Amino acid sequence: MPLFRLVNFNKMGVPRIRIIKNDDPNYSPDLSQFGKGAFIEPYPEEFEFKSSSSDQIYKVTKVKDNYKCNCPGYYRSYSRECKHIKSLKK
Repeated sequence: MPLFRLVNFNKMGVPRIRIIKNDDPNYSPDLSQFGKGAFIEPYPEEFEFKSSSSDQIYKVTKVKDNYKCNCPGYYRSYSRECKHIKSLKK
């Protein structure tokens, strides 16, 4: 289920953040009810994978259709797709 981060500001200008779950990827609430400067953005999803050669844990972050992994294979790959990202896309 996609997550969204709704940010609006209180009277003092301090941001307030709410996490919203919604099945519609194009979800957009009526921001006028949240005051001036409110905006909505996709919330990153995180997945963890255990390394096949050590005890290290690698994290894959997904925002919309963009993936990023902190494993060495991600940085070595020209296409920026390591085996962890490929397994998530399947």
